[in-house]
Amino acid sequence: MCESQFTCASQVSFAGYDLVGVHWFLFMVVLAFALQTSANFIWLRSSQLTREILQRKPHTTDRNNRVRWRIFWELMGTLNWILRITLIIGSNIYIFVVILIGNITGIAWALEQQNEDNTGHVCIGDPAEWNDQMVLNMYTRLEEIQNKKNKKLVL
Repeated sequence: MCESQFTCASQVSFAGYDLVGVHWFLFMVVLAFALQTSANFIWLRSSQLTREILQRKPHTTDRNNRVRWRIFWELMGTLNWILRITLIIGSNIYIFVVILIGNITGIAWALEQQNEDNTGHVCIGDPAEWNDQMVLNMYTRLEEIQNKKNKKLVL
């Protein structure tokens, strides 16, 4: 047994149970890292879906399908959050450090894996790298601007 559970590396508390043994401690450290890393993937996917949903007209099949997936990811995120909180309640410095490392690793990895935005908006960068949709959007926008200028000149 450890003198202080906060710095103990051979015992961990989870959901009110004291799990004694280095194997339990290591299992919980790995679990904390996996949960925190996955939380970043879930957050990023949820955020992207929310953005995509709000770009579509209400009550369309495409939007409704995305809403269902967004609800699924919200469920996964909430379950993940509950498990992480249960681990944190155990108040162990090593779990806290692993959650911090998992958070940094997870957001870096999730952002690395996320597909590019498909809004078609032109972004700052080399125009030679713009896809067809970006060029079309730029052309359409320039036509709109030109038409507005022409309308102002007509009396």
